Amino acid sequence: MVNKYTLNYLALFFIIPFSGFYITKLPLSPIYLFIMIGVYLSTIIIFVSNKIKLSKEVFLAIALLFYFLIFQQIFSIPNISAYVNFSFSIVVFIVSYIILNKTNSNAIINISEKLIFFSIPLLLCEAYYRITHPVFFVDFAAMGREYLAFYYFKINSIMYQDSNFVGLFILSLFFFLLYLKQFTFKKYYISFSLLIILIFATISRASILSLVLFSFLYIFKQKIYKYKITILIFSILFSFLLFPILLKYKTIDDSFYSKFEIFYRTFEYILNANFVYLLFGVGFGNAVYVLDIGAHNFFVTYLVESGVIGLILIVIFWSYILYKTKFKAGIVMFPFLFNSMSLTSGAIPYLYAMFAVILALESRRNNIGK
Repeated sequence: MVNKYTLNYLALFFIIPFSGFYITKLPLSPIYLFIMIGVYLSTIIIFVSNKIKLSKEVFLAIALLFYFLIFQQIFSIPNISAYVNFSFSIVVFIVSYIILNKTNSNAIINISEKLIFFSIPLLLCEAYYRITHPVFFVDFAAMGREYLAFYYFKINSIMYQDSNFVGLFILSLFFFLLYLKQFTFKKYYISFSLLIILIFATISRASILSLVLFSFLYIFKQKIYKYKITILIFSILFSFLLFPILLKYKTIDDSFYSKFEIFYRTFEYILNANFVYLLFGVGFGNAVYVLDIGAHNFFVTYLVESGVIGLILIVIFWSYILYKTKFKAGIVMFPFLFNSMSLTSGAIPYLYAMFAVILALESRRNNIGK
C-alpha cells in the first residue's frame, strides 16, 4: 500500500515525475517551480529528521557540486544558464537520494512510474507541435541536399533546443522503464510502445541508433557474454572496415562531420591550452568559444568546460554509482553515454533522479516492502 500523503512522498512527487519538464516555449520552465517545491519540502524533512547520514555517493555528489559552484566562479566565467543546469542536476540527485532512503520501496516504484506516465503526454504534445510546425531555416533543395530536409522537423521543439535533446530524454525514459520492468515484473506494453514511437518521431539518428543497439544488447546479453571474445575481435575488425565509409559519409553531412571535427579541435586545445584552464575548465557553456564548435560530446564537454579535475570527479562519481548498484544503473547510463558521444546536455536532472531511484531500490532489492 502506497501512502500518498506523507511529506516524503510529496517531496519526491514534485521532484522525480517532473524532472524532465523543460518547456522552453514558456517564460519559465515548470521543472524549476516543481523541483523548488520538492527541495523546499525535502529541506523540512532533513531538518526535522534525527537520522540523516551522508552516504559515499551523496558525499561524492556534494564534492562535485562544491567544485562546480566554487571553482567555476574562481577560474572562469561560466554561462549562467549552463552553470545553473549543471549544478541543478546534481542537487536533484542529492535531495532525491536522501529522501528516497527514507521512503518505502512501493512508494519509490509508484513515484518512478509517474516519471514515465507524466512525461509521455508532454512528449506527445512536443512531437505533434514540432512536426506540424517545421522551420525552413535553409533551402536544402537549392543546395542540392534534399536528403537533409528532415532537419526542418527537428528544430521547433517546445521542450529543448532541438529534438536531439528530446531524444536523449526519451532514450533515458525507455531504459529506466526497462529497469522498472525488471524490478517489478510488470509489462508496461503501452508505455514501451509509445516511447519507441516518440523516439523515432525525434528523427534523432543518435538516439534511434542507441535505442536499437542497446535493445539488441539487452535481448541477447547472455549469448553476447558467452561469445564475448569472438564478438570483441569481430567488432574491432568491423570498425576498421567501417571507418573509411564513415570518412566518406562525413563529407555529405555537416552534422556528422562535426563529430570528427570536435575530437580534432579538442586535441588541439589540450596541446595549446593555458594550464589553469586545462585543469579547472573554461566554464560551463564556454567550450564553443575555445573550440569554435559546440562540445556536444559528454567527455569533451566536461574536459573543456570543467577541466581535468571536473572530468575526473564526474567519472569517479558515475563509476561509484555503477559499483554501488552492481552495474544495474548501467541499463540507463550506458545508452545515455553512447548517445552523448554525439550530443550531450548539462540539463539532465531526470537522469540523476533515475540514478537515485536505482541506487535506492538496489539497496533493498530483496526486501520490496521496506
